[in-house]
Amino acid sequence: AALCNADEQVPCSELAQWAHYAEADFAGMPCGIMDQTASACAREGHALRLWCDTMETEHLPFDRELLIIDSKTPRELRRSDYSTRKAECDEAFAAIQRHFPEATSLGRATIEQISTCGLTETLLRRARHVVTEVSRVEEAARRLARSQPLGDLLIASHASLRDDYECSTPELNWIVECASATSGVDGARLTGAGWGGCAIATGNGEGLQRLADRMRSDFPGRWGREAEVWRTAAGGGVRFDFVAAGGVRPLLDGQREP
Repeated sequence: AALCNADEQVPCSELAQWAHYAEADFAGMPCGIMDQTASACAREGHALRLWCDTMETEHLPFDRELLIIDSKTPRELRRSDYSTRKAECDEAFAAIQRHFPEATSLGRATIEQISTCGLTETLLRRARHVVTEVSRVEEAARRLARSQPLGDLLIASHASLRDDYECSTPELNWIVECASATSGVDGARLTGAGWGGCAIATGNGEGLQRLADRMRSDFPGRWGREAEVWRTAAGGGVRFDFVAAGGVRPLLDGQREP
């Protein structure tokens, strides 16, 4: 609140870092900073690329429609293996640095490096997910710049999350399998931290509607509860609106209402 009410405008990246501090340092949840940055800095009609180590961002045109499927799987990240995965990645990076002191982060390591530094099978799989996911993000950025589809990258990303990072669920795997078998759907993957929550799919409008209809009709019989499904597109970040008798006007970052 203090940041939002400051007299000077606060950069969106700084707002994201304060929000991350509140969750990770104050509340004690060792989360990343992607969600906070997307909420603060996203631009309508664009995908937001984020370098988490430097907070550099890039806006890439993204005009495809998305389908969001909420599996309604109960979860609480504090009681999931989220913290364990972070610790495993930290341990893998420490081992990489012992062999390759020039390494600056796990995401910037190479397959050759993680394969030759004596990682256990579990740590190797965790590190392999991170390294290959970074490669998929780089390829996705190139494709977005050329308005090319991302479906196979989404499917490969989900497989890595399922097998190497082990943060998926049977419900999310089933959703992605259904999406992959639906005409007009390019691809799908779980989104968010995993261990429940949502999957996303991209494709043309007719394909996404077919998938949405199947989720509404088949999900309850398979999993004993209804999935929430909605179609959407890339939107902008949050904003403040002041409602007055004369109508609604937006408040810019850092602007105070008199």
